[in-house]
Amino acid sequence: MPIANILGVLIILGIAYAMSESRKSINVKSAGRTLGLQFAIALLILAVPGSPAVMDKVSSGVTKVIEFANEGTSFVFGPLADPSNGFILFTQVFPIIIFIATVFAILFHLRIMDLIIKTLGGAVRFVTGASRLESTVSAASIFIGMVEAPLAILPYLKKMTRSQLFTVMSCGLASIAGTVLIAYTALGVRLDLLLTASFMAAPGGLLMGKLLVPETGDPYDITSFKDAQSDDDRASNVIEAATKGALTGLNIMMSVIALIIAFVAVIALINAIFGGVGKLIGFPGLSLELLFGYLFAPIAWLIGVPADEVLRAGPFLGQKLVANEFLAYLNFTKDMDQFSQQGQIAITVALCGFANFVGVGMLIAGLGAVVPERQKEISGLAMKSLLAGTLSNFMSAALVGIAIAFAGFIGTA
Repeated sequence: MPIANILGVLIILGIAYAMSESRKSINVKSAGRTLGLQFAIALLILAVPGSPAVMDKVSSGVTKVIEFANEGTSFVFGPLADPSNGFILFTQVFPIIIFIATVFAILFHLRIMDLIIKTLGGAVRFVTGASRLESTVSAASIFIGMVEAPLAILPYLKKMTRSQLFTVMSCGLASIAGTVLIAYTALGVRLDLLLTASFMAAPGGLLMGKLLVPETGDPYDITSFKDAQSDDDRASNVIEAATKGALTGLNIMMSVIALIIAFVAVIALINAIFGGVGKLIGFPGLSLELLFGYLFAPIAWLIGVPADEVLRAGPFLGQKLVANEFLAYLNFTKDMDQFSQQGQIAITVALCGFANFVGVGMLIAGLGAVVPERQKEISGLAMKSLLAGTLSNFMSAALVGIAIAFAGFIGTA
């Protein structure tokens, strides 16, 4: 019985309830159904008989996709793209983002992704009772970034209620884009856990959004969608769509590279300062990682990390919050063997989301650009949406531990 995970679920719900803008306005029935959907996704992917075999097939497919990306990378970078010559992050992982962004752009141009998002959004709406607008954004967040996902409902963002706008922001920060998810698998992160966390983020963001900023009036909704893209915005053919996708992927890749360079350097600077101060006070081992270890140790235990591993897990949770999830995954995969399978699972799922300070800045800038008349409101909700995204990620980790324990109990794990 995963007592820590169950306690973690209760505490996370308690924090969201305590921080709610209007506790009396919380729709308990809808919240219960949304939490149930989040848990059901974990059960479906990790605990249902036959799911491991399905995930093996999916993993093989993703491996093949990475091989296709490597064809383009090898053509440009030659031997630098060959892992046998040593691991080079720039030439062996980051270019995958460009390829995946190109594929997604083509799928959107052919309206295949539109159909997938609307179908998944309809399913989320049916189970949770959320509005069609919120459900669509939550589904879109599974595949595209937190700035791009709201564009699926662009014509309606101005009229959404405060609660709906906050839910859009929460879903964005709780999620991870498909364009970078594949890159994490190239680092050595388990695909089944990434997919589980990614799909769980859809109801997870909805849940925390509606707990922290519940609907106090009548939500704005629609009966059918307009096309969010005008004819001028939509690519005229597949080649143009692929070109736009590649350039979008390049922008994402360069942003990630810039952030990693900056934060690795800043963390090294902070550690040097901490080390110097530590020597003066008789504590030479003082570092940012050590502080994160102690600060996030209780959280690590509540999401299922074994007690003897929580101090080692804390730094990764801290890096994810103050820097970004890519840096946290990059460092985690280097030390993954130091953790038990239970610890690896909890950390992997908890890191899977854009909920960090950098993400908040990107969300304010991106969402504020498309609805400038609500810029002040977006900025005011930003830090609370960071809390929502973080709680959603922790909730997913706690629920995954319970689902895996259940799978072990019924003999499917």
